[in-house]
Amino acid sequence: MTWPAVEEPPAISGMTGQAQPRRRWWSQPMLAPSIVTAALIVAAVAATVARRPSLPAPTGTFAVGTVAGGMASRARDAVGVDAIIAVRAWYPARSGNPGTPAKGSQAIRWHGISFHKGYATAAMEGAPVAGDGPRLPLVLYVPSWSGGKTEATALAQEVASHGFVVVALDPVAAPLDRREMDFSSPEAGAATLRYADTLVVAQAHDASSLLDRLMQPGDQGPLAEVVDRIDFRRVGIMGFSFGGAVAAQACWTDPRFRAALDMDGWLFGDAALNGISQPFMVMSDDTPLPGEADLRSSNAERRLVAELNLADDGRMVASMERHGGTRVTVTGARHANFTDAPLTWPIARMTGAGPAAPADVFRVVAAYAVAFLDKSFRGGDPAVLQLNSPALPGSRIERWATPGAAK
Repeated sequence: MTWPAVEEPPAISGMTGQAQPRRRWWSQPMLAPSIVTAALIVAAVAATVARRPSLPAPTGTFAVGTVAGGMASRARDAVGVDAIIAVRAWYPARSGNPGTPAKGSQAIRWHGISFHKGYATAAMEGAPVAGDGPRLPLVLYVPSWSGGKTEATALAQEVASHGFVVVALDPVAAPLDRREMDFSSPEAGAATLRYADTLVVAQAHDASSLLDRLMQPGDQGPLAEVVDRIDFRRVGIMGFSFGGAVAAQACWTDPRFRAALDMDGWLFGDAALNGISQPFMVMSDDTPLPGEADLRSSNAERRLVAELNLADDGRMVASMERHGGTRVTVTGARHANFTDAPLTWPIARMTGAGPAAPADVFRVVAAYAVAFLDKSFRGGDPAVLQLNSPALPGSRIERWATPGAAK
């Protein structure tokens, strides 16, 4: 077969209102358009010209390679024909091999204005895969509602440096017409939730379809060398925002996914109602849960999102109590901190990031993600995940033991 070229648009981190299904987004302070806004824009442009940002260097023992491709699958697009799932993989690479560093790109929307930014990554484009040792666990990454597969490149290359293959996908089942979440009225909110329940099932199907394709013998195109090193008995899935809901739903529908990591996403679909029995970690920012003022607000959007936040929190806890799991709250973080945007923009608050230093937040998120995957797929027992161990600085942690597990 001929492998199609796949164009990679900038990952979009538009942290505004309904565009990102997220926790407690309405409480984020936003500066009104003004002279102050104009001054910040000028300062951001000046700072951008003055520096060339790069993502944090991976801390694992492996160098990191990356490759992109398009994989024909049994997923169907909007008109019911076989679709191409665009993917990018990060993987452990042989050290000492010259190559071309991969470039990343982010777009943010701020007060209706779009900004684009390129930056350097630590991954080498097309580097040879590390060939020694056992086969490697696979982790699929699902992006946010309106995001893209490269929105969390820093985390992907960090996980890869610790001996995992990370394959990020752009789901075929994307929001229709880039439809945003709408909580402007009870009717709009109800329609949004119904649509999210439908979309999460469709995107979980896309993830399973991609796994089918990766496991299929034959031409794997530019990913062939990477696929040859994967241990398909050890497959996990993670995602940011709505992608986190897809990760949980994929575990509910497909037992080949052995663990799920949800980064700051509401749950939808069957996983929201029933929880999942696989190892499950949820990470969230530290915006407080809504109070009575939010629940009684005359502003429909604020009130409906507050109700959803409380309902989602209850469902999350119920899943953990029933099946076990871990919840990490990252202090000083906001929704955008689970993407590359705050790491690459000179004025991080323009991206919706929290008050903590973006690099500090990333270190906490990366440490917990790697520890969770190590425990799930290598039988490790990282100290940060043990029931009685203290949380890492900059975080709070809650742990629920798996029923029947040794205390």
